[in-house]
Amino acid sequence: MGEHGTGLDWEVRLDEMLDSLGTAQRTRPLLYALPAALFGCDPREAGNLSARAATAAFLGGQHSDHAPVTENVRGGLESLAWSLATDLHLARIRPDTGVVRVRENGSDYELVDTTGEVTRVEAVVFAVPPPVTAEIAGSLDGLRELGTTLTAFPYRQVDYALHRDPVGMPDRREHWSTNNLTLGEGYSETTVWYGPVHGVDVFRSQVSRRARQPTKVLARESFRQLLPTTEVVRAQRRLGGCAADEEGHGGPERRSAGLFQ
Repeated sequence: MGEHGTGLDWEVRLDEMLDSLGTAQRTRPLLYALPAALFGCDPREAGNLSARAATAAFLGGQHSDHAPVTENVRGGLESLAWSLATDLHLARIRPDTGVVRVRENGSDYELVDTTGEVTRVEAVVFAVPPPVTAEIAGSLDGLRELGTTLTAFPYRQVDYALHRDPVGMPDRREHWSTNNLTLGEGYSETTVWYGPVHGVDVFRSQVSRRARQPTKVLARESFRQLLPTTEVVRAQRRLGGCAADEEGHGGPERRSAGLFQ
């Protein structure tokens, strides 16, 4: 049982869950294939994923009989950020400017950005992946002890292509599906066929490691995908503990926890 009796604990590995179900070893490569494709890892690594994280996208949670509903924001997530920004009447928004370092100045902080400008602020909120936080703020006294935790989040690069040729589809069209999976030596990658929805043969495929690559490519994009291992779950809980410390007392712990609000 997991936290508060709500189900499997997030720290239970996928292979441990399959062990408890008595799943035969010979069937596991097939069971690992889809989570491996989702997170861009080798199927042989998939057993180390958090079982709940690896299956949540497909099962919809403990109290649901259906897969979870997902929505795509029109214009992408950037449009959501700009929509939120319209309500920040007193905020100063500086697009295309990154923070390269955060340093302490008394009880305040100084932000050094990519233009060389230094801005003094009372508080800092990080809305970036933990390794980025470690890189730009790792010199802060309150964060040194968290350095190992902040770097305990492994990522994999996942490459996608939007294309017109049916790479990743079965040879016989009658076997085509909207969602297809190619399982090879050390990789598992998906191909989505948009034909039944849009009436035209357009495909979106993962193309990081597949041997046969599409040639009629309309667009390409690459992403860094977090690999939700059980160590990541533990690291998230350690960060959550820092936030809890802030509510209980002051001192360096409070200062470092405040960075993660």
